Amino acid sequence: MAIKIPSLDEIIHGTLLRTRGPIPTWTRNELAAVGVARRELQMLNAASPAKAIFDAIRHVFPFAGGLVEAINSASSTEPLHAVYHVPDSFLLSRAQHVAIDLAIPFALHLPVGIAARGADALPGRLFMEHQYSQIMYPHYGFSNVSGIVITKSARGGEVELDVIWLFTETNARLPTWRDARLLELVHRDIQQTICRLRIPLLPHEPIRYQIMREQRVGYMLVGPGGAIREANRRAALLAHHYTPMDTPLKMRLTELLARVHATPPCSDRPVRYLHGSNGAGFLEVGTHKLTKETHAIDEDLVLVEMREIPLPEGSFGGSRMLLEKLTPRQREVALLLSKSDLSYKEIANALELKEGTARKHVEHIYRALRVQSRSELIILLNGIDRRSTLS
Repeated sequence: MAIKIPSLDEIIHGTLLRTRGPIPTWTRNELAAVGVARRELQMLNAASPAKAIFDAIRHVFPFAGGLVEAINSASSTEPLHAVYHVPDSFLLSRAQHVAIDLAIPFALHLPVGIAARGADALPGRLFMEHQYSQIMYPHYGFSNVSGIVITKSARGGEVELDVIWLFTETNARLPTWRDARLLELVHRDIQQTICRLRIPLLPHEPIRYQIMREQRVGYMLVGPGGAIREANRRAALLAHHYTPMDTPLKMRLTELLARVHATPPCSDRPVRYLHGSNGAGFLEVGTHKLTKETHAIDEDLVLVEMREIPLPEGSFGGSRMLLEKLTPRQREVALLLSKSDLSYKEIANALELKEGTARKHVEHIYRALRVQSRSELIILLNGIDRRSTLS
């Protein structure tokens, strides 16, 4: 018989009860471990790698993989960004299944500085009986997760928080109640270190960060050698849509980066256009170098920003009939004409066409849609977009 998973309110209430208790009497070894963790955290600065935070935490808490995540209550099923010490494929898979992950709404209600284990939220068999746990953890060699909210703030009716997730390896010893209380002793040190290291980085670029949120931009911060240092859920989903379907899950983000590097930019602008494998549209990719000197980081990074330009679906009445007058290739040309400021030559390059062929497509588009200029096409297709279901 299937086990009934408690409601979110029941999970939170039970967790708060199970994390309470008398203050332990710490052993000499435990206090020494706390001292080592604190010293290592206090020595870190803006030029230190994020991995060093996890190395320090390991002195007081057992885990195999870690994730720093920023969550906003207004979009709780879309974590805004992440710095992770887990496989790249874990981030992509999490992006696909995050809507059923109870940990995110759970974290929004967890007090700052309280370390909660999976066993505190869902005791016994309940944790692995949950759908998300069954999908995610065994596949990546994890058996449980613990979390501690590092910071929490309220802005304009929205709650934003930074949380650290620590994953237990399969067949490894599960963290104890005492381990969780020991982790709480270094919470303040972790909090100060995360602020000092500006992790995750993008929220510390407030103007750019706000624009990216509003425009639903996917992003990755890439270090030397192509190592992904930070990313958001949108980037993971775009990697899924804009890489070949036969690409293994664990290679999707890496494959997307390879496509970006292999695609020449348009003229002298650091912008590239990737064609969707399913014909759904284009991915506009911009790259920006973040230097150590300018941004006070431990190494030069490349910020990869990704905006999807989907083809108009035309799912309402006359709009659909209008779009059906165009061939698939003409729809792609029309999309770039109306959604970008690319020249004919740049559109031809993006679609791997000769410039003369691209111009021929433009002529056919104008005749089919009965417009006389690019500006008229922009007005026409933008009108369609407002009635469609574009994201």
